[in-house]
Amino acid sequence: MIHHSCPNCCSLNTKLIIGIPELAMEFQGVNFLVPEHTGKKREWYYCHECSIYFSIPRLTEKQIHYMYEHYRSEVYRQESPDEYFDRITRLPESESENLAKLKYILKYNPLLNPNSCLDIGCGAGVFINTLKSHWNSCSFYGVEPSKNFATVAQERNKANIFCGYFHDYILLEATLHVKFDLITCCQVLEHVPDPVTFLKSILNKMHSSSILYLEVPDSSDFSDLPKNHSRFTEPSHLWYFSYDYLQKTLRDCGLIIEHYCICETVRKRNNLQLILKRNSK
Repeated sequence: MIHHSCPNCCSLNTKLIIGIPELAMEFQGVNFLVPEHTGKKREWYYCHECSIYFSIPRLTEKQIHYMYEHYRSEVYRQESPDEYFDRITRLPESESENLAKLKYILKYNPLLNPNSCLDIGCGAGVFINTLKSHWNSCSFYGVEPSKNFATVAQERNKANIFCGYFHDYILLEATLHVKFDLITCCQVLEHVPDPVTFLKSILNKMHSSSILYLEVPDSSDFSDLPKNHSRFTEPSHLWYFSYDYLQKTLRDCGLIIEHYCICETVRKRNNLQLILKRNSK
């Protein structure tokens, strides 16, 4: 058996968790999003050294950019960005994952009243829409690499949306010294080639009392979901996270976990939800 070294810590102490047949990969649109991976089997490994889960094969930077040019397209999604925005924002409260996220934030921060909020990976702005319904005087900002979704997020929310990647956004001279009261980052970290550098970049956008809401797929999915589930076949999912990995990594990045939980969504997926603050020490 081939042992793949961990892309996070380079350890060879890794274990194969699941292997996904080529047919399942093609069914999930991999041949459309990442043509070079057509006919390849997808595998997920666990690293005993750093407690992270990683996928094989890995996407190159060029493949990542190509995928996000097509990932939000109407051809792939079978609905326009506006149709997606309307469908998600009109869900009843009992089915709204975005409302559940807001309630989780407010549960532990009932007096929170941010003047500025940044949503990283904001998509079509559906979470911004939910946050704006509660904090309508807050200035909302977003970062989204898919142009058609970034446009909808901006137009439908009257928000300040940067079309591109977060590492480009933080290098903009106009935003170099900007800090936000609330930063949300939902289902993004699993797409990022270097989670540590990414988290440290977020820290630079936080002041001493800022709150970061972070949400990622939880590793309990491996036991609770079928092996050909779209969460495992999704080509842009580079990582899966355990609390053990995040606890140490976040601390090393200068972030403190104020609260966390593992939440089952209405779609029966498991997410780690964390509320974080800067380490003042």
